[in-house]
Amino acid sequence: SGILCFGAAVHRRIVDGELYGKSLSLAPWRECVTIVAGIAFGLIVHPNFPDNLSFLWTQILTIGVSTPFQHVILGQEWQPSEIGSFFSSFALWLIAAFVGIAGIFFAPKRPLDRNAARAITSFALLVAAFVALTIKSRRNAEYFAPVIAIWVSLIWEIVDVRELWRFFRYSPVGAGLSRPDSVCKPNRICVRRIASIVTGGKCGEGGTSPPLRIFLAVLIFVLFLKGPIAAYTTLHSPGYPDASFAVAMAPVSERANSGDRVFHSDWDEFPVLWNLDDRLKYVAGLDPTFLYQASSTLSDAYRDLTWGATTPTKEQAWEFINDKIGARFVFIAKSDHEKLLDFIKSDERYTPLVETEDAATFEVRPF
Repeated sequence: SGILCFGAAVHRRIVDGELYGKSLSLAPWRECVTIVAGIAFGLIVHPNFPDNLSFLWTQILTIGVSTPFQHVILGQEWQPSEIGSFFSSFALWLIAAFVGIAGIFFAPKRPLDRNAARAITSFALLVAAFVALTIKSRRNAEYFAPVIAIWVSLIWEIVDVRELWRFFRYSPVGAGLSRPDSVCKPNRICVRRIASIVTGGKCGEGGTSPPLRIFLAVLIFVLFLKGPIAAYTTLHSPGYPDASFAVAMAPVSERANSGDRVFHSDWDEFPVLWNLDDRLKYVAGLDPTFLYQASSTLSDAYRDLTWGATTPTKEQAWEFINDKIGARFVFIAKSDHEKLLDFIKSDERYTPLVETEDAATFEVRPF
């Protein structure tokens, strides 16, 4: 909201030529204050107030902005986006935005809707901010997508599509719109001539050859399908099925009392384990950064032990699992933690409960 207000003020000052004071005073600050007040009210009346404030601080700033990769192993969605992947994922929106911007310069609707123009400038700043955030962390793509969709719709609201089409077909670059019957002179650079290199048509002629039209239609169709196909593949790729770890956790649930702690091998096991038994306490929650915020030394030690960054002795592992964590049970997923599993098996102080294809569980012997 603050960025949108600032963008509106910038547009009034630079584009409309208004004075600084008037540009700032006419920005939609009332709407911005209303939004901020609504957010504050919602946070205060939330049943988890004031704990939700520290939660949001960690989730938005510590994880989303600073992202402590050097201390915690986060999910792939928090990794930086590859530039090529970013542009291919949003290719259609970016193309629509660039063509629309060209339309604003060469074929704007008359009279110009000044409110829409200010909104476009404001959203341009918002789009730029989310481009930077998305390149830093691919998780932010879910916020960038609706922002650029709104921006594109605003851009095309003030573009005269018919005039833009005539311009691309007939107009020499920099010469403004020409009459429909005009043609490109041999010594003039024409947008239509440039387009003919790609489409196979001739300057001043309408349309493209049928094979090339089919090719372009298929290309656009493939670009449209790329996103849904990628989403389907992600949702149906091997992960944690609903029944994961159920057999391995069954004896733990039979023996455990409410509030007993389970030492588990990775933070992303937490949702599955909690779903199987929500009476128990687990080392890590939905994100490892919360453990890091609670105790950086404990978080680093947990990461090093579970991912084999160090080679602890049996006594060091016992001190961590039993003394520091106070765990009564140990859960090890086999997919990434075979080394840790072998280490726990070699210590007689952990009583084996069940070992399955995907996991193994142990009870910490009381002494």
